[in-house]
Amino acid sequence: MSNMKTGNDLSMFEKLPDEFLSLVIQTLVSEEPDGSSMKQLSLTSRRLRSRCLPALFQQVSVDCAHHQTSVPPPASWPFVRTLVLFGSFTTYSGFHMGNFLGTLLHLVMLRKICFRNLKGGVCWLHLEQLCNTPAFRVLEIMESSAFRRSDFWFPPDTCHTKFPLTGFIYTIQDPYVSDWNENRRPALPRRCYMAPLFLALHQRLEVLHLPSAMAPLEQMASLDWPSLRELKLYDEHCEADPNIFARLCSRMPRLRILDLRFFHTGPSTQTLIWAPDPSLTAPLSNIETVYLPYPDPKDALYAHLPSTLRKLHLVDCPRYYRFNVKLTETIDGFTKPYLVTASDLLGIFDEMPGPFTALEQLEVAFKADANERLLSRHIVTTFPNLRFLQLHRYRSEGESESDNETAVESIGHDISDLLHLRHLRLYINLPKDDFRYPVSEEGSCDTRVASSEELTDLFYGYAMTIAQNCGPALHTIDFLSTWIYRRQVWTRWFISRGGKGHIVVERCRDESGDFFLPSVCYLSDPS
Repeated sequence: MSNMKTGNDLSMFEKLPDEFLSLVIQTLVSEEPDGSSMKQLSLTSRRLRSRCLPALFQQVSVDCAHHQTSVPPPASWPFVRTLVLFGSFTTYSGFHMGNFLGTLLHLVMLRKICFRNLKGGVCWLHLEQLCNTPAFRVLEIMESSAFRRSDFWFPPDTCHTKFPLTGFIYTIQDPYVSDWNENRRPALPRRCYMAPLFLALHQRLEVLHLPSAMAPLEQMASLDWPSLRELKLYDEHCEADPNIFARLCSRMPRLRILDLRFFHTGPSTQTLIWAPDPSLTAPLSNIETVYLPYPDPKDALYAHLPSTLRKLHLVDCPRYYRFNVKLTETIDGFTKPYLVTASDLLGIFDEMPGPFTALEQLEVAFKADANERLLSRHIVTTFPNLRFLQLHRYRSEGESESDNETAVESIGHDISDLLHLRHLRLYINLPKDDFRYPVSEEGSCDTRVASSEELTDLFYGYAMTIAQNCGPALHTIDFLSTWIYRRQVWTRWFISRGGKGHIVVERCRDESGDFFLPSVCYLSDPS
């Protein structure tokens, strides 16, 4: 795009069908944060302008120090959905300089306001000035975990309900990443300075995202959350009370998404939501998505999941392959988790009152044992309409490469009855591809490391084996390598079928990384 300067160069986009033009615009949004090419494209014709402006102005950033002169232009007003405010104020009057607040009244689609690294933090004055924005419903605060703030406070005789907020998101910009010989982030504060605000809004909030270590769980469990439908807790979790989540969920009758994207730093080695205690009850009839790291087979949660469940992720987060080596003491600050076996996972699924015909996504991690085949068959019968399946299969003691090949063949055969399966992701935990730390480790040379060419050939064979067993809906298979490519990477393979059912397996050159904490990320707009 940067080289297309003539009208003829740009006018060729005018001839593109809508679906292809949408792909071009999506690519420009992701590849060019400054939007320079899209601005140029929007000047070509009325049609391109109508397609580019909504994407170009979906998010607008304003430096608080110059807010009076950096208001969004009138052409953007109908399209702005997210406003990012950053920097610092030059006076104590907040947004009163210029016509900034008057402009906000025209942003009728502005749903989310995000404060990013605001010097001094967010205070009552800022929110009071913004609360008249017509569609403002979601507040996000993005900050470094190193910031230490004074608690948010309400002036005397203030009506808490004047804020129109239904969503509160607190995003730390430096999630904890632990690797060999890297600087580790200091531990998170054990409180969120904005807690007085979101606790005061407990009757109204529908979406709440917090770092788990900063969430006042005891206070939250003492309040009713009648409207909350989405709870996300991420990063460190050090809570020792085994009943805290059952008590918390019992206060959330409309909860639809329970997303615990955290890792344990306290005494727990698994995630327990609902201890087998008959005195505790949790209304789970509306739950659609559950995301839990290192599930506990004793958890009573699974027996109460509704048949309308749509997504279930029982994951190894942090990734177990980093703990599954001798040098685990390098992962300091983390509690070594307990990974369920195939038998444990089978027991969890047996507790679930299936079949779950609405479930479309399933992600599980387990250590192989004698019940592995029963597990995969049970997955097929209990979740017959899966469209996405991710399996992290950690080999049992003494398994060889031939055992891995047999396991892949069995998986391909067992899931062949998933007629709607479109995307399969597998981690096979190959002996030649074991994760290694970049230091000498006793015994690390006992296992030969495969070459990248060998691994590519192996993954091609695995993909072909699975494709030959599965139906025509399957078109994508990903395999995870933890060492051979000198990084943790998912390689992607596309499946197509030619004439007479001939199967073609092609490797995609686009690769995605696998992270130690794969689910810690910037949290997006819940709307």
